[in-house]
Amino acid sequence: MNKHKHKVNIKLSILAIVIIGGALMILVLELTNTTHLFHKTAVVRAPSTPITKLPVKATSNNSNNGVKVPTSTSTLNQGSPTDKNGQVPSSGVPTDPSKWSSSASGVITVKLPTSNSTLQSGDTLTGTASVNLVQYRLIDSQVGVISQGPINVVNGNFTAAINFKSNGSSGRLDVFTADSSGRESNEVQIPINF
Repeated sequence: MNKHKHKVNIKLSILAIVIIGGALMILVLELTNTTHLFHKTAVVRAPSTPITKLPVKATSNNSNNGVKVPTSTSTLNQGSPTDKNGQVPSSGVPTDPSKWSSSASGVITVKLPTSNSTLQSGDTLTGTASVNLVQYRLIDSQVGVISQGPINVVNGNFTAAINFKSNGSSGRLDVFTADSSGRESNEVQIPINF
């Protein structure tokens, strides 16, 4: 009978160690935000209105004992699209699908510009989409958003000339859809050069 009691004590000890070890593992994963069993994850949302001004840039002024004083604010010289209402360019668009960029959902495919190409003001943004309207945002690595706007999708095609003034040598072109609340989805991100 003593042997049987000893075996039960060993089994209970092992069970207690496993339970305590599991509880410690869950605690560590929760504290490091690896799991979210007991709390919700933070939701990050895009701004509902376009960004049209840069933040005020503070400068050092010696007459103020090194206290930074804001300079005057200026609106961003932001470009906009010239919508071609889905008219596909007759030349310059790559026919090799491996050069195109598509959203994970497959809703938007950007055929031009291609990834890491050089973009100049007035160049064409063209592609296909299974929605009626796409949005684009051109981001300069130096100043942020330099051009943005809507582009109509006609018969599954969208085309626009993108007008902008760049300050940096690189940036990113985002093409996406937005619902009535401004929530973006079906995003395509294309690294570009200026």
